Amino acid sequence: MKQVKILGLGNFGYAILKHLDRKNKGEYELTGYARRQELVDHLSLHRKHPLYPHATCFSKNVLITDNLTEFLKDTDYLVLAVSSSAVYEVLNNIKPFLTKRLTIINTTKALHQETGKRFSQITSEVLEGKKISYALITGGTLARDMVDGYPLGVNIASGDKKVLSELTKLFYDEKLAIYPTTDLVSVEYACAFKNIISLFAGIIQGIGMPVGSESYIVTRAIWDVEKLVVNELGGKTETFSLWNPCWGGDIWLSCVGKTRNKEFGYLLGKGHSLEETLKLMENKTVEGVSTVKMIHKITDLKKYPFLFLLNKFFRGQTTFSELEKLIKG
Repeated sequence: MKQVKILGLGNFGYAILKHLDRKNKGEYELTGYARRQELVDHLSLHRKHPLYPHATCFSKNVLITDNLTEFLKDTDYLVLAVSSSAVYEVLNNIKPFLTKRLTIINTTKALHQETGKRFSQITSEVLEGKKISYALITGGTLARDMVDGYPLGVNIASGDKKVLSELTKLFYDEKLAIYPTTDLVSVEYACAFKNIISLFAGIIQGIGMPVGSESYIVTRAIWDVEKLVVNELGGKTETFSLWNPCWGGDIWLSCVGKTRNKEFGYLLGKGHSLEETLKLMENKTVEGVSTVKMIHKITDLKKYPFLFLLNKFFRGQTTFSELEKLIKG
């Protein structure tokens, strides 16, 4: 029987565990890993996450552990559900225990903070010599909605068509539509840059622009991203379409829904400094902040005015008033 492992049982990791448990008809064994003993004990005893006391319990067939060595034994599919800042460390930690071929499914919507590289590149570098396939699962989904079993759609991207077929079968059910694609490059950039778009939308709302202006300005920033990725980074135009969960779906959710990136931008727009906003957000992970700070490492941003000025502002090289001037025209 196939072994499916979820490394990281925060919001989204737990949501994937709950989804895979709900649809499992005995095709695979499911195990979750968390570092905190307190969380492991709670999940093992109550069969539900403390973040979701309202939700139904996951089945007794699911194993929960904090023993990394035992967790990684005989793994066929490994879902990495950790923050972008932790991925590099986690890959190095698990490397000694990867003794057989497996597929890594990343959930991170970001780029590597220090280098600007995609995490498929980072994974290949760190796990060089290991027999792995790589995929990314992403889209306009909130963990709570997946936990509660609402209808959602995601992209699964991988350069390996056989892996795409396997993962589509693994994740698909009547509540989760799967849109497989081999355009991994575009999907990795799309889900990272949408965080910046969400930040920007929050800033525009925070400074009090009407919804028509917000729509227009956000659309221009979206066009900047599409041109950058397609013209300079090897992306494909068709991936940047409204119907694609990793782009249109996630932008819709991130700009309209209650998301961390949008909330962060909104607080900036209301006049709070970066430092004040971080405190108000209680140091929650906001992937858009780390992404916008490092995108100058990818290319010369001067041709993309919204990205250029956002990057300079978050790096402390220009004032908020300059950014506001660009927004207000």
